[in-house]
Amino acid sequence: MTMNDVRQRYQLPDNTYGSIRTMSLYLTGFFLSLVISIVFIVIYAEKIVVYIPFSAEKKFIKPYETALRRWYRGKSYPEVDAYLQALANEMNTPLGLEAHYDINVHYVDSFEVNAFATLGGHIFVYRGLMELMPDENSLAMVLAYEIAHIQHRDPATAMGRWGALQLLYGFLSHRYTGKDNLGSLGGEIGMSFFSREQEKNADLAALDGLHQYYGHVSGYNTFFLQMLSGHDKQVDIPQWLSTHPDLQARIDYLQDRVDENRLPIRQTRPIPKNIINRIKSPIETQ
Repeated sequence: MTMNDVRQRYQLPDNTYGSIRTMSLYLTGFFLSLVISIVFIVIYAEKIVVYIPFSAEKKFIKPYETALRRWYRGKSYPEVDAYLQALANEMNTPLGLEAHYDINVHYVDSFEVNAFATLGGHIFVYRGLMELMPDENSLAMVLAYEIAHIQHRDPATAMGRWGALQLLYGFLSHRYTGKDNLGSLGGEIGMSFFSREQEKNADLAALDGLHQYYGHVSGYNTFFLQMLSGHDKQVDIPQWLSTHPDLQARIDYLQDRVDENRLPIRQTRPIPKNIINRIKSPIETQ
């Protein structure tokens, strides 16, 4: 068999290169559509999420609830959970929270100064934060802020953006980090991805709720002042918050709202002694 015979026998069909070009165009169109869709979701997530019922959000997070509790809680502290839950329930009405929003508060026995809201109406409050709160009013302001985020559907908005970016990252790097980064369903989504506008709206809603519930706004800025002075006290503050550029700005616009509306400052309500004693007990290992 001569070389010419081989060439003739194995010659590619005439339409091969056309098929390759067509496939390339299809793939290019697919990836462009993917990128455009992701950009659309990232930009318009806040507008899209209003069309997704909260019940769907709860169904989505249901398979992860047990894992989230194990991830963040460790040992169970029913009396602290019950106190935080009762306080959150009291704040729901002043905040105008609709009945179908089911808020569940969980205590985390960790020295980290932290609290966050995540999907499905779950709020996690860390021991480190509670130890810094001098009174119930200051703690109620933190809870009201997290409840306001849930009411505004901010965790779902952040989840949409995070999921879209994870999808793009997975296609580009052939990796998927969802299983390894289960904590992202909580802390990363619940805090780091909130925009300045979302934070401001939640801050002001929490301030109004605090005023409606207690009749005054004592404790409205305690958390932010504690964060600003955190380095001097050497407390365990998350890196994202200790370097947050807007802490002073948030204090300022809350102060402006208090001054403009002449909101009263009065005596605060103490945190129950049994709760204080419980959270100050030695950290229990898992």
